Amino acid sequence: MKHFIIFFWALLSISCNLFQGQQPAGESAIVEEKQQKEEVFVPVQKELYVIKEGATKYKIPDINVKAQSQYSYGEPLWVVGVSEHFYKCNEGNEEEYILKEDADNYEKLKLTQEELEESNFILKGSQRNSTSGSLSTYLSISLITKEEYQKAIKNKVDFFIGDTLTFQKKGKILSIACEEAVVKFKDTIGELSGVDESYEYIGRIDTLNQYVVSSQVGDGYGEITIDKTTGRKITFDHLPFISPNRKHLFMITTEIYSEPDSFSLYKVESITPFVSKPIITAELSNWKIYNIDENDVFFSKNGYLYVSINPMNSFLDSKGELNKQRMYIKIKIK
Repeated sequence: MKHFIIFFWALLSISCNLFQGQQPAGESAIVEEKQQKEEVFVPVQKELYVIKEGATKYKIPDINVKAQSQYSYGEPLWVVGVSEHFYKCNEGNEEEYILKEDADNYEKLKLTQEELEESNFILKGSQRNSTSGSLSTYLSISLITKEEYQKAIKNKVDFFIGDTLTFQKKGKILSIACEEAVVKFKDTIGELSGVDESYEYIGRIDTLNQYVVSSQVGDGYGEITIDKTTGRKITFDHLPFISPNRKHLFMITTEIYSEPDSFSLYKVESITPFVSKPIITAELSNWKIYNIDENDVFFSKNGYLYVSINPMNSFLDSKGELNKQRMYIKIKIK
């Protein structure tokens, strides 16, 4: 019996050693199998967009490698390769990778009504202290189709009258004759003032009793309205959009290469003389406004303001140019 027990333990020991000796070979096979499944990329050339906020940005196409950065929702990507799990993207002179499930065509981008009405800050009236929150108290903003937007253009309301001959410069002086005053603007181009200034009369807004002068001061452009009665001047980055009932003004401040955009909503209290009262000024959280072409922003006869927009990070395409693909919204003033 004693010899049998010794023989049994010896056999068991040999079996364990044999099993342990085979383990590395098994692990090696798993590694080799994994290596055989490395991402193989097929060349492509197309633009996609990030459809997941905080999507992981990979330096190499391996989900086991710790990611160092993330993509933002709506960010455009120029894709140069596709594999089973990843897109390969050109980012300047570098290559980056994103999981296929985190990027798709432009049409997959969405903005909810809650996101459209979200703001970074709201200034109420003439208050200096801002609050954050929803614009829904003042405005109703809805995403619409391109077809609805184009249909609304046919009923566009525009009170501006182009009229460049009523007032013309004499030398470097532009004089605007109002009922109670004469308002003068002087060009300083080439003078030693340090800042070049140039002014041109471009038309009028009869419904608000205003003349309009375009201005260029240094690198800045804008418009100046002059009250036909008093001669009072108001300077704008862009002319305000006037509601069809003439009760509200909608003023937009937007820059192509800076974000975010902002707008101001005013109530018209008097036409002669012109008096308006600020309702709110707000900074947008999730989208930017195109206000470049004449039909990018307009009021229609139904009282809605129609706006061509894109998510914040989709305003420019993957080449850094204005995105030709757009979303469209309509805004109702409450």
